[in-house]
Amino acid sequence: LELEGDAAELPAEGEGAAAEAEAEPAEEVDLKALEFELAHDLNAMSDVCSRDLTCRQVNLIKFALASAHFPNCAIPDPANANRRIDEALFVTPHTHQASMHPTSVYGTAPSLVGPADIVVYAQILETSKQFILNATRCPVVATVLLCACSLDTNRACTRLLVDNWLEVAMPNGKACEQLLAETQRVRRGLQHCLAARLSACAPRPF
Repeated sequence: LELEGDAAELPAEGEGAAAEAEAEPAEEVDLKALEFELAHDLNAMSDVCSRDLTCRQVNLIKFALASAHFPNCAIPDPANANRRIDEALFVTPHTHQASMHPTSVYGTAPSLVGPADIVVYAQILETSKQFILNATRCPVVATVLLCACSLDTNRACTRLLVDNWLEVAMPNGKACEQLLAETQRVRRGLQHCLAARLSACAPRPF
């Protein structure tokens, strides 16, 4: 009878495994993700991200990215027409052998970057090859005029030398002169606005 009682108290088959599974520790919580969710309205962010942007808004975002990353910029190698898509190269101020990262849209379709375009990027990943990361296509003339540190021209104002590495051909010298004058006015205004905003954000003495 005692043996029968002991046998009755033994756990059923599978109950021990279930108890061990319940005793396993829970998955770790990503504190950074939790902090981000608490600090931001994810629904509002989703609505903003899904909203269609106007051409003016897109150009403004491109200008902000170009201003932040320049001179991290690249142009397609003219010899890409004779290369396979995965062998396309881009020329930067620092290297002539950079490739678009395979996860980039320009990595699978480098022809999207035309001769009138320039690509600004966040960084270059150094592995067995040099990969351009976080690339954004921008119009080359507007980007270099607004972001370059130095611009040199020939007498006829039909050629621009940007930061001593990129030459841009301008078909109309008179129009280029007017464009340079307008660029100087715009850049002076941008510097004034930036200085005013930084001054307003500066801590005030007691």
